Order: sequence, then structure tokens, then C-alpha cells
Amino acid sequence: MVTIDEFKTAVSSCHKRAFVSGCIACGAILLVYSAGLILHGKIRSFLAGNVGDSTAELVEPLWVAAILLTGLLAAFFLILVQRRARKDARLTCPHCGKGLYPIRSSVISSRKCAHCNTEIMAEPAGHQSEPELPTVSIREFSSAVSAYRKRMNVAQIIGMVMFFAGPGAMFLFFGSPRDMRLDGINDTDIKMLGLLSIALPGPIAILVGIASCERWNRRDKRLACPGCGNRLASVSRHVIATGNCSFCGRRVLDGSGTLDEQGNPAQS
Repeated sequence: MVTIDEFKTAVSSCHKRAFVSGCIACGAILLVYSAGLILHGKIRSFLAGNVGDSTAELVEPLWVAAILLTGLLAAFFLILVQRRARKDARLTCPHCGKGLYPIRSSVISSRKCAHCNTEIMAEPAGHQSEPELPTVSIREFSSAVSAYRKRMNVAQIIGMVMFFAGPGAMFLFFGSPRDMRLDGINDTDIKMLGLLSIALPGPIAILVGIASCERWNRRDKRLACPGCGNRLASVSRHVIATGNCSFCGRRVLDGSGTLDEQGNPAQS
């Protein structure tokens, strides 16, 4: 039986392969794009002078096609690397044979395969000698998760409001971009100004709101594993179900406090 430490090592190796392969794929796409930026003018001039303008006009479409082809090959490369990485025997259930990487959070916290509900993880040698970590009750943890989700929902609502309020405020105070009559502003600049007024406020507000929520999340010690320090809000379902951290597998909830049928802290 695979130990939980061996399983986490396999997951970490899979993450590293994904990161390296992603960097290689992005590098290949950027290389083709940069080469086109640098060389397409010279190639077009060469073809126009030696072959003809009709042939030179094909440089840009071929450059775009090369970028798309490189992106497609990069996607196949990423899929191939991930498939090979997930064939690791430590990432496969020995009972049902299904892959464990997509459900790694559940496996680490419960020590069971979520497909066949069979225990597949063994504790590492000497785990009894590990010092006990400070834990919180299920009720306290659920309350912290609920507050975190409410803050995230508020941030998303504010972002959506800003998405529509940005262009609305511009039209209210300045009129449409075409009516501004600013010196030195051509039609292209007017289109870009209108696009930026629509595209920027919403995403910026959402990013600021999410960053603020994540900062609050880091401050709340109830949402952090005292062993590995990872944030538990994103895997709260597994943590509540097992009482263990979904990243390191150590105990983080003491089991005190109960939940109702909706998963909320029950009233005492």
C-alpha cells in the first residue's frame, strides 16, 4: 500500500512536469510569434522583389497559421506529458484502476479512493511521533468558510457593477467617445478609448476584490492548515468530511460542533 508521503511526492512530480511542459509550450508559441515580428517584413520585401506582390501578401496569413499550428502542437504536447505523468502507479487506485490525480485532495484527506471508496493510503513510518497540531471545531471552520464565500460573492458583484458602471459613467459625464471632440484623437483612438472604458473597470474591480478576500483569508488562522500552511477554503468540503488537510493529510479539525443537512453549523 502506498504511503501518503509517497502519494504526495507523485502529485508534486506531476505538478512540476506540468509547469515545465507549460513553460516549453508557451516558449515555443512566443518564439514563433517573435520570429514572425522580426522576419515577416524582410521576407515580404524579398518575395515582393523576386516573386511578386501576390506571393508577398501570403506572408501574414502563413504567419498566423504557423502560430495557430504551434499552439495546437503545444496543446497536444501538454496533454501527452500529463497523460504520461498520471500513469505513475502511485497515482492509480490498486483496486479499481482509476486515476487518482484529479481527486488528489479527497484522497489525501480521506486516504480513500473516491471511485470505489476503498482505503488505499498507509500512514508513513513514525507518524505517531509527530507532534499534534492545534485544531479548530467543525463549527468554527464552517463559519470561517461561509464568511470567506460571502466576501468573494460581494467582490464579484462589485466587479459586475463596475463592468457596467464604467462606460455608463463615461457616457453620463462626457457623452459618447465620438462626441468628445478631442484634438488629435482619430477614429482608432476613439474605438480604443471606448473599449478600455468597458473592459478595464470590471476586471480591475474583480481582481482587487479577490485580492482583498485572499488577504483576509490569509489572516484568518481558522482557514489555514497549521501543519503545511496551505489555505483550506478551496477544499473545505473535503476538510469538513474527513477532518484532515487536503494538502498534507494531517488532522486540522477536532470534530467538535455539528453541521445541519445544508452543511451549516448547527445551532446548539
